[in-house]
Amino acid sequence: MNDLSLYLRTLEERLDPTALFERVVGGPCDPWQRQLLTTSSPFAMCLASRRIGKSQTTGVLAAQTVAAPGRTVLILSPTLSQSQLLFKKVLQAWSAMALPIQKTRLTQQVMELDNGSAVVCVPAGQDGESARGWGVKNGGILIYEEGAFIPDAVFDATLPIREEGGLIRLITTPGRKGGFAHQLWMENDEVEKITARSTEIERMTEKVAFDRRYMPPLQFAVEHELRWVGGGVPFFAPETIENAFAIILDERKPQWTTYAQELGPRRRTIVRAERIPQMSYTDLAQVVRNLMMQEPLASTGYLVVDAGGPGRAFADLLDARSVLNTRMQIVGGDNESESKERGRTFNNVGKNMLLGTLNSALHTDDLRIGDFPARRELQHELESFEASIGTSGRMRIEGGTKAGHADIAMAAAMAYWLTDHRTVGAHIGEAPLKGFW
Repeated sequence: MNDLSLYLRTLEERLDPTALFERVVGGPCDPWQRQLLTTSSPFAMCLASRRIGKSQTTGVLAAQTVAAPGRTVLILSPTLSQSQLLFKKVLQAWSAMALPIQKTRLTQQVMELDNGSAVVCVPAGQDGESARGWGVKNGGILIYEEGAFIPDAVFDATLPIREEGGLIRLITTPGRKGGFAHQLWMENDEVEKITARSTEIERMTEKVAFDRRYMPPLQFAVEHELRWVGGGVPFFAPETIENAFAIILDERKPQWTTYAQELGPRRRTIVRAERIPQMSYTDLAQVVRNLMMQEPLASTGYLVVDAGGPGRAFADLLDARSVLNTRMQIVGGDNESESKERGRTFNNVGKNMLLGTLNSALHTDDLRIGDFPARRELQHELESFEASIGTSGRMRIEGGTKAGHADIAMAAAMAYWLTDHRTVGAHIGEAPLKGFW
Protein backbone atom coordinates (compact mmCIF):
# COMPACT_ATOMS: atom_id res chain seq x y z
CA MET A 1 0.00 0.00 0.00
CA ASN A 2 1.48 3.38 -1.03
CA ASP A 3 1.59 6.39 1.26
CA LEU A 4 -1.49 8.01 -0.32
CA SER A 5 -3.60 4.85 0.02
CA LEU A 6 -2.49 4.43 3.62
CA TYR A 7 -3.32 8.05 4.37
CA LEU A 8 -6.81 7.79 2.83
CA ARG A 9 -7.62 4.52 4.60
CA THR A 10 -6.38 5.62 7.98
CA LEU A 11 -8.09 8.99 7.60
CA GLU A 12 -11.44 7.27 7.05
CA GLU A 13 -10.94 4.97 10.04
CA ARG A 14 -9.83 7.81 12.28
CA LEU A 15 -12.99 9.72 11.35
CA ASP A 16 -15.37 6.75 11.34
CA PRO A 17 -14.74 3.96 13.88
CA THR A 18 -17.29 1.71 12.16
CA ALA A 19 -15.01 1.54 9.12
CA LEU A 20 -12.19 0.28 11.36
CA PHE A 21 -14.56 -2.15 13.05
CA GLU A 22 -15.67 -3.66 9.75
CA ARG A 23 -12.08 -4.21 8.63
CA VAL A 24 -10.92 -5.66 11.97
CA VAL A 25 -13.92 -7.93 12.43
CA GLY A 26 -14.52 -8.73 8.77
CA GLY A 27 -18.21 -7.83 8.84
CA PRO A 28 -20.65 -5.00 9.42
CA CYS A 29 -21.55 -3.52 12.81
CA ASP A 30 -24.71 -4.48 14.63
CA PRO A 31 -26.93 -1.42 15.27
CA TRP A 32 -25.93 -1.34 18.94
CA GLN A 33 -22.23 -1.42 18.02
CA ARG A 34 -22.64 1.43 15.55
CA GLN A 35 -24.45 3.49 18.20
CA LEU A 36 -21.79 2.79 20.84
CA LEU A 37 -18.90 3.57 18.47
CA THR A 38 -20.35 6.80 17.10
CA THR A 39 -22.26 8.42 19.97
CA SER A 40 -20.96 11.77 21.22
CA SER A 41 -22.89 11.56 24.49
CA PRO A 42 -20.74 12.47 27.52
CA PHE A 43 -22.08 9.37 29.34
CA ALA A 44 -23.40 6.29 27.56
CA MET A 45 -24.29 2.90 29.03
CA CYS A 46 -24.61 -0.27 27.00
CA LEU A 47 -26.50 -3.23 28.52
CA ALA A 48 -25.48 -6.25 26.47
CA SER A 49 -25.86 -10.01 26.38
CA ARG A 50 -22.83 -12.16 27.04
CA ARG A 51 -20.62 -13.21 24.09
CA ILE A 52 -22.17 -10.57 21.88
CA GLY A 53 -18.95 -8.70 21.04
CA LYS A 54 -18.53 -6.21 23.88
CA SER A 55 -14.76 -6.63 24.24
CA GLN A 56 -14.07 -6.41 20.52
CA THR A 57 -16.18 -3.28 20.22
CA THR A 58 -14.39 -1.74 23.21
CA GLY A 59 -11.02 -2.58 21.63
CA VAL A 60 -11.91 -0.82 18.38
CA LEU A 61 -13.31 2.19 20.25
CA ALA A 62 -10.11 2.51 22.30
CA ALA A 63 -7.78 2.16 19.31
CA GLN A 64 -9.68 4.66 17.21
CA THR A 65 -9.73 7.17 20.08
CA VAL A 66 -5.95 7.18 20.75
CA ALA A 67 -5.20 7.69 17.04
CA ALA A 68 -5.86 11.35 17.84
CA PRO A 69 -3.14 13.12 19.85
CA GLY A 70 -3.26 13.72 23.57
CA ARG A 71 -6.07 11.32 24.47
CA THR A 72 -6.18 8.79 27.26
CA VAL A 73 -8.45 5.75 27.28
CA LEU A 74 -8.69 4.21 30.76
CA ILE A 75 -10.48 0.86 30.91
CA LEU A 76 -11.51 -0.65 34.26
CA SER A 77 -12.52 -4.32 34.44
CA PRO A 78 -13.58 -6.43 37.44
CA THR A 79 -10.50 -8.72 37.38
CA LEU A 80 -6.87 -8.74 36.19
CA SER A 81 -7.52 -11.53 33.67
CA GLN A 82 -10.36 -9.54 32.10
CA SER A 83 -8.14 -6.47 31.87
CA GLN A 84 -5.38 -8.43 30.13
CA LEU A 85 -7.80 -10.05 27.68
CA LEU A 86 -9.36 -6.71 26.84
CA PHE A 87 -5.92 -5.13 26.38
CA LYS A 88 -5.15 -7.77 23.74
CA LYS A 89 -8.29 -6.72 21.85
CA VAL A 90 -7.07 -3.11 21.92
CA LEU A 91 -3.63 -4.12 20.59
CA GLN A 92 -5.22 -6.17 17.80
CA ALA A 93 -7.30 -3.23 16.66
CA TRP A 94 -4.35 -0.84 16.93
CA SER A 95 -2.15 -3.17 14.90
CA ALA A 96 -4.82 -3.41 12.20
CA MET A 97 -4.90 0.38 11.88
CA ALA A 98 -1.20 0.34 10.89
CA LEU A 99 -0.71 4.01 11.62
CA PRO A 100 2.70 5.64 11.46
CA ILE A 101 2.54 6.33 15.20
CA GLN A 102 5.17 4.69 17.36
CA LYS A 103 4.74 3.09 20.75
CA THR A 104 6.93 4.68 23.39
CA ARG A 105 5.93 2.26 26.15
CA LEU A 106 4.23 -1.13 26.08
CA THR A 107 3.47 -3.37 29.07
CA GLN A 108 0.77 -5.96 29.70
CA GLN A 109 -1.64 -3.20 30.65
CA VAL A 110 -0.38 0.09 29.19
CA MET A 111 0.34 1.34 25.67
CA GLU A 112 1.76 4.85 25.36
CA LEU A 113 2.21 6.48 21.94
CA ASP A 114 4.47 9.22 20.61
CA ASN A 115 1.42 11.38 19.82
CA GLY A 116 0.87 11.74 23.57
CA SER A 117 -2.07 9.31 23.76
CA ALA A 118 -2.31 6.20 25.92
CA VAL A 119 -4.48 3.16 26.58
CA VAL A 120 -4.55 1.80 30.13
CA CYS A 121 -6.35 -1.44 31.09
CA VAL A 122 -6.35 -2.13 34.83
CA PRO A 123 -8.46 -4.22 37.24
CA ALA A 124 -10.91 -2.17 39.26
CA GLY A 125 -10.22 -3.99 42.51
CA GLN A 126 -12.36 -3.08 45.49
CA ASP A 127 -11.53 0.63 45.65
CA GLY A 128 -10.21 1.73 42.23
CA GLU A 129 -6.69 2.30 43.61
CA SER A 130 -5.04 1.01 40.41
CA ALA A 131 -6.57 3.86 38.38
CA ARG A 132 -5.22 6.67 40.54
CA GLY A 133 -2.92 9.12 38.81
CA TRP A 134 -4.63 8.97 35.44
CA GLY A 135 -6.90 11.64 33.97
CA VAL A 136 -9.39 11.49 31.10
CA LYS A 137 -10.21 14.72 29.23
CA ASN A 138 -10.55 16.35 25.80
CA GLY A 139 -12.02 13.37 23.92
CA GLY A 140 -10.44 10.69 26.09
CA ILE A 141 -12.69 7.93 27.44
CA LEU A 142 -13.16 6.31 30.83
CA ILE A 143 -14.58 2.84 30.14
CA TYR A 144 -16.11 0.52 32.72
CA GLU A 145 -16.09 -2.98 31.24
CA GLU A 146 -18.65 -5.29 32.94
CA GLY A 147 -19.52 -2.35 35.14
CA ALA A 148 -22.36 -4.18 36.93
CA PHE A 149 -19.71 -6.40 38.55
CA ILE A 150 -17.50 -3.54 39.75
CA PRO A 151 -17.99 -2.51 43.41
CA ASP A 152 -19.82 0.77 44.00
CA ALA A 153 -16.80 2.08 45.91
CA VAL A 154 -14.79 1.97 42.67
CA PHE A 155 -17.24 4.33 40.97
CA ASP A 156 -17.01 6.73 43.94
CA ALA A 157 -13.23 6.78 43.57
CA THR A 158 -12.89 6.83 39.77
CA LEU A 159 -15.70 8.94 38.34
CA PRO A 160 -13.73 12.10 39.28
CA ILE A 161 -10.99 10.89 36.87
CA ARG A 162 -13.13 12.25 34.05
CA GLU A 163 -12.24 15.90 33.46
CA GLU A 164 -13.47 18.55 31.01
CA GLY A 165 -14.26 17.08 27.60
CA GLY A 166 -13.82 13.49 28.78
CA LEU A 167 -16.34 10.77 27.97
CA ILE A 168 -17.64 7.85 30.05
CA ARG A 169 -18.78 4.51 28.67
CA LEU A 170 -20.20 1.75 30.87
CA ILE A 171 -20.57 -1.59 29.08
CA THR A 172 -21.98 -4.59 30.95
CA THR A 173 -24.19 -7.60 31.18
CA PRO A 174 -26.84 -7.36 33.92
CA GLY A 175 -25.70 -7.91 37.49
CA ARG A 176 -27.23 -7.38 40.90
CA LYS A 177 -30.11 -5.04 41.50
CA GLY A 178 -29.48 -2.02 43.69
CA GLY A 179 -25.90 -1.40 42.64
CA PHE A 180 -24.60 1.71 40.86
CA ALA A 181 -24.94 0.22 37.38
CA HIS A 182 -28.50 -0.98 38.00
CA GLN A 183 -29.61 2.39 39.40
CA LEU A 184 -27.97 4.16 36.48
CA TRP A 185 -29.84 1.99 33.97
CA MET A 186 -33.21 2.16 35.71
CA GLU A 187 -33.32 5.70 37.11
CA ASN A 188 -30.92 8.08 35.32
CA ASP A 189 -32.55 9.62 32.26
CA GLU A 190 -29.51 11.79 31.46
CA VAL A 191 -27.43 8.77 30.41
CA GLU A 192 -27.69 7.52 26.82
CA LYS A 193 -28.79 3.89 27.02
CA ILE A 194 -27.95 1.28 24.41
CA THR A 195 -29.47 -2.20 24.45
CA ALA A 196 -27.74 -5.19 22.86
CA ARG A 197 -30.02 -8.21 23.35
CA SER A 198 -28.80 -11.41 21.69
CA THR A 199 -32.35 -12.67 21.09
CA GLU A 200 -32.81 -9.76 18.66
CA ILE A 201 -29.58 -10.27 16.67
CA GLU A 202 -29.64 -12.65 13.73
CA ARG A 203 -26.01 -13.75 13.94
CA MET A 204 -26.63 -15.00 17.49
CA THR A 205 -29.56 -17.25 16.50
CA GLU A 206 -27.73 -20.58 16.85
CA LYS A 207 -26.20 -19.74 20.24
CA VAL A 208 -29.50 -18.39 21.58
CA ALA A 209 -31.33 -21.55 20.50
CA PHE A 210 -28.67 -23.80 22.06
CA ASP A 211 -28.58 -21.90 25.37
CA ARG A 212 -32.37 -21.72 25.55
CA ARG A 213 -32.45 -25.50 25.35
CA TYR A 214 -29.72 -26.31 27.86
CA MET A 215 -29.33 -23.30 30.20
CA PRO A 216 -31.34 -22.92 33.42
CA PRO A 217 -34.16 -20.44 32.68
CA LEU A 218 -32.89 -17.80 35.12
CA GLN A 219 -29.37 -17.90 33.68
CA PHE A 220 -30.77 -17.60 30.16
CA ALA A 221 -32.90 -14.62 31.23
CA VAL A 222 -29.81 -12.85 32.63
CA GLU A 223 -27.35 -13.62 29.86
CA HIS A 224 -29.63 -13.29 26.83
CA GLU A 225 -32.73 -11.33 27.86
CA LEU A 226 -30.90 -8.80 30.07
CA ARG A 227 -32.64 -9.46 33.38
CA TRP A 228 -31.12 -7.92 36.50
CA VAL A 229 -30.79 -10.22 39.52
CA GLY A 230 -31.83 -9.32 43.05
CA GLY A 231 -31.12 -10.77 46.46
CA GLY A 232 -34.15 -13.06 46.38
CA VAL A 233 -35.31 -15.72 43.98
CA PRO A 234 -37.37 -14.48 41.00
CA PHE A 235 -40.95 -15.53 41.70
CA PHE A 236 -42.38 -15.50 38.18
CA ALA A 237 -40.34 -17.61 35.75
CA PRO A 238 -39.22 -15.60 32.69
CA GLU A 239 -40.57 -18.11 30.20
CA THR A 240 -44.10 -17.86 31.60
CA ILE A 241 -43.93 -14.08 31.47
CA GLU A 242 -42.51 -13.92 27.99
CA ASN A 243 -45.01 -16.46 26.63
CA ALA A 244 -47.73 -15.19 28.52
CA PHE A 245 -53.94 -4.86 33.36
CA ALA A 246 -56.21 -5.64 34.08
CA ILE A 247 -59.24 -7.06 32.26
CA ILE A 248 -59.40 -10.81 31.75
CA LEU A 249 -61.52 -12.33 29.00
CA ASP A 250 -62.98 -15.61 30.24
CA GLU A 251 -64.77 -17.78 27.69
CA ARG A 252 -65.91 -21.26 26.79
CA LYS A 253 -67.36 -21.66 23.34
CA PRO A 254 -69.99 -24.30 22.46
CA GLN A 255 -68.71 -27.14 20.33
CA TRP A 256 -70.34 -30.22 18.83
CA THR A 257 -69.36 -33.74 19.74
CA THR A 258 -70.74 -36.80 17.96
CA TYR A 259 -74.12 -36.66 19.65
CA ALA A 260 -74.53 -33.31 21.40
CA GLN A 261 -73.31 -29.81 21.89
CA GLU A 262 -71.13 -29.03 24.89
CA LEU A 263 -68.83 -26.28 26.07
CA GLY A 264 -65.23 -26.34 24.91
CA PRO A 265 -62.22 -25.79 27.15
CA ARG A 266 -62.07 -22.69 29.29
CA ARG A 267 -59.76 -19.94 28.07
CA ARG A 268 -58.71 -16.95 30.19
CA THR A 269 -56.63 -14.15 28.67
CA ILE A 270 -55.49 -10.76 29.95
CA VAL A 271 -56.71 -8.51 27.14
CA ARG A 272 -56.24 -5.02 28.55
CA ALA A 273 -54.18 -3.25 31.20
CA GLU A 274 -53.76 0.42 31.97
CA ARG A 275 -52.31 2.62 34.65
CA ILE A 276 -54.87 5.29 35.55
CA PRO A 277 -53.49 8.83 36.10
CA GLN A 278 -53.57 10.17 39.64
CA MET A 279 -56.93 11.76 40.51
CA SER A 280 -59.38 12.12 43.39
CA TYR A 281 -61.37 9.06 44.49
CA THR A 282 -64.56 10.85 43.39
CA ASP A 283 -63.24 11.32 39.87
CA LEU A 284 -61.83 7.80 39.82
CA ALA A 285 -65.18 6.32 40.79
CA GLN A 286 -66.76 8.16 37.85
CA VAL A 287 -64.08 6.83 35.48
CA VAL A 288 -64.72 3.27 36.66
CA ARG A 289 -68.50 3.73 36.32
CA ASN A 290 -68.10 4.96 32.75
CA LEU A 291 -65.82 2.02 31.96
CA MET A 292 -68.23 -0.55 33.39
CA MET A 293 -71.13 0.99 31.39
CA GLN A 294 -69.37 0.30 28.09
CA GLU A 295 -70.02 -2.91 26.21
CA PRO A 296 -69.11 -5.67 26.55
CA LEU A 297 -68.38 -4.95 30.23
CA ALA A 298 -71.90 -3.57 30.81
CA SER A 299 -73.53 -6.94 30.11
CA THR A 300 -70.85 -9.48 31.06
CA GLY A 301 -68.32 -7.60 33.19
CA TYR A 302 -67.50 -8.21 36.85
CA LEU A 303 -65.44 -5.87 39.03
CA VAL A 304 -63.19 -6.55 42.03
CA VAL A 305 -61.67 -3.61 43.94
CA ASP A 306 -58.95 -3.34 46.57
CA ALA A 307 -61.05 -2.22 49.54
CA GLY A 308 -58.25 -2.24 52.08
CA GLY A 309 -57.36 0.98 53.90
CA PRO A 310 -58.38 4.06 51.86
CA GLY A 311 -59.77 1.72 49.19
CA ARG A 312 -62.81 1.17 51.41
CA ALA A 313 -63.95 4.76 50.85
CA PHE A 314 -63.47 4.27 47.12
CA ALA A 315 -65.64 1.14 47.19
CA ASP A 316 -68.35 3.13 49.00
CA LEU A 317 -68.24 5.71 46.20
CA LEU A 318 -68.78 2.91 43.68
CA ASP A 319 -71.78 1.68 45.66
CA ALA A 320 -73.23 5.22 45.64
CA ARG A 321 -72.99 5.16 41.84
CA SER A 322 -74.64 1.73 41.60
CA VAL A 323 -71.45 0.07 40.34
CA LEU A 324 -71.56 -3.57 41.41
CA ASN A 325 -68.26 -4.75 42.84
CA THR A 326 -66.60 -7.47 44.86
CA ARG A 327 -64.52 -6.10 47.73
CA MET A 328 -61.08 -7.56 48.43
CA GLN A 329 -58.66 -6.78 51.22
CA ILE A 330 -55.10 -7.94 50.53
CA VAL A 331 -53.61 -9.26 53.76
CA GLY A 332 -50.42 -11.00 54.79
CA GLY A 333 -49.96 -14.75 54.59
CA ASP A 334 -51.29 -17.52 52.41
CA ASN A 335 -54.91 -17.82 53.52
CA GLU A 336 -58.32 -16.59 52.47
CA SER A 337 -61.34 -15.66 54.60
CA GLU A 338 -64.51 -13.56 54.61
CA SER A 339 -65.67 -10.85 56.97
CA LYS A 340 -68.79 -8.66 57.01
CA GLU A 341 -69.15 -5.03 57.87
CA ARG A 342 -72.29 -2.88 57.49
CA GLY A 343 -73.84 -5.64 55.45
CA ARG A 344 -70.97 -5.82 52.94
CA THR A 345 -68.77 -8.87 52.43
CA PHE A 346 -65.00 -8.39 52.41
CA ASN A 347 -62.81 -11.11 50.90
CA ASN A 348 -59.55 -11.17 52.85
CA VAL A 349 -56.96 -12.74 50.56
CA GLY A 350 -53.32 -13.34 51.44
CA LYS A 351 -50.85 -11.64 49.11
CA ASN A 352 -48.78 -14.80 48.77
CA MET A 353 -51.89 -16.76 47.86
CA LEU A 354 -52.97 -14.14 45.33
CA LEU A 355 -49.61 -14.06 43.55
CA GLY A 356 -49.04 -17.79 43.89
CA THR A 357 -52.34 -18.51 42.14
CA LEU A 358 -51.44 -16.10 39.33
CA ASN A 359 -48.02 -17.70 39.00
CA SER A 360 -49.50 -21.20 38.77
CA ALA A 361 -52.03 -20.08 36.17
CA LEU A 362 -49.27 -18.66 33.95
CA HIS A 363 -47.20 -21.82 34.36
CA THR A 364 -50.04 -24.15 33.44
CA ASP A 365 -51.34 -21.96 30.61
CA ASP A 366 -54.68 -21.51 32.43
CA LEU A 367 -54.05 -17.79 31.96
CA ARG A 368 -52.42 -16.11 29.01
CA ILE A 369 -51.21 -12.58 28.46
CA GLY A 370 -52.64 -11.10 25.29
CA ASP A 371 -51.27 -8.39 23.05
CA PHE A 372 -52.08 -4.89 24.34
CA PRO A 373 -50.11 -1.62 24.76
CA ALA A 374 -49.17 -2.17 28.42
CA ARG A 375 -48.12 -5.80 27.94
CA ARG A 376 -44.44 -4.95 28.32
CA GLU A 377 -45.09 -2.91 31.46
CA LEU A 378 -47.01 -5.83 32.97
CA GLN A 379 -44.12 -8.12 32.09
CA HIS A 380 -41.63 -5.81 33.82
CA GLU A 381 -43.79 -5.73 36.94
CA LEU A 382 -44.03 -9.53 37.04
CA GLU A 383 -40.27 -9.77 36.57
CA SER A 384 -39.74 -7.51 39.58
CA PHE A 385 -41.30 -9.94 42.07
CA GLU A 386 -38.88 -11.94 44.21
CA ALA A 387 -39.46 -14.52 46.91
CA SER A 388 -37.33 -14.68 50.05
CA ILE A 389 -37.53 -16.53 53.36
CA GLY A 390 -37.52 -14.38 56.50
CA THR A 391 -36.04 -15.26 59.90
CA SER A 392 -39.42 -16.65 60.97
CA GLY A 393 -39.33 -19.13 58.09
CA ARG A 394 -42.17 -17.46 56.20
CA MET A 395 -41.96 -16.60 52.55
CA ARG A 396 -42.16 -12.97 51.48
CA ILE A 397 -42.99 -11.93 47.92
CA GLU A 398 -42.10 -8.35 47.04
CA GLY A 399 -41.96 -6.44 43.78
CA GLY A 400 -42.34 -3.13 42.04
CA THR A 401 -40.76 -0.98 39.35
CA LYS A 402 -39.84 2.67 39.01
CA ALA A 403 -43.23 3.31 37.39
CA GLY A 404 -45.20 2.12 40.41
CA HIS A 405 -45.75 -0.54 43.06
CA ALA A 406 -46.60 -3.36 40.64
CA ASP A 407 -50.17 -2.01 40.43
CA ILE A 408 -50.93 -3.62 37.06
CA ALA A 409 -49.64 -7.03 38.14
CA MET A 410 -51.66 -6.90 41.36
CA ALA A 411 -54.78 -5.89 39.40
CA ALA A 412 -54.24 -8.89 37.11
CA ALA A 413 -53.87 -11.19 40.14
CA MET A 414 -57.10 -9.82 41.66
CA ALA A 415 -58.99 -10.24 38.39
CA TYR A 416 -57.78 -13.82 38.05
CA TRP A 417 -58.88 -14.55 41.64
CA LEU A 418 -62.34 -13.27 40.75
CA THR A 419 -62.60 -15.67 37.80
CA ASP A 420 -62.65 -18.56 40.27
CA HIS A 421 -65.06 -16.93 42.71
CA ARG A 422 -67.94 -15.97 40.43
CA THR A 423 -69.73 -17.70 37.58
CA VAL A 424 -70.83 -16.39 34.22
CA GLY A 425 -74.53 -16.84 33.50
CA ALA A 426 -75.04 -18.49 30.11
CA HIS A 427 -76.71 -21.68 28.90
CA ILE A 428 -75.10 -24.28 26.67
CA GLY A 429 -76.58 -24.07 23.21
CA GLU A 430 -77.77 -20.49 23.59
CA ALA A 431 -74.58 -18.43 23.72
CA PRO A 432 -70.87 -18.77 24.38
CA LEU A 433 -70.02 -18.81 28.06
CA LYS A 434 -68.15 -15.53 28.20
CA GLY A 435 -67.33 -12.80 30.69
CA PHE A 436 -64.83 -10.11 31.61
CA TRP A 437 -63.17 -9.72 34.99
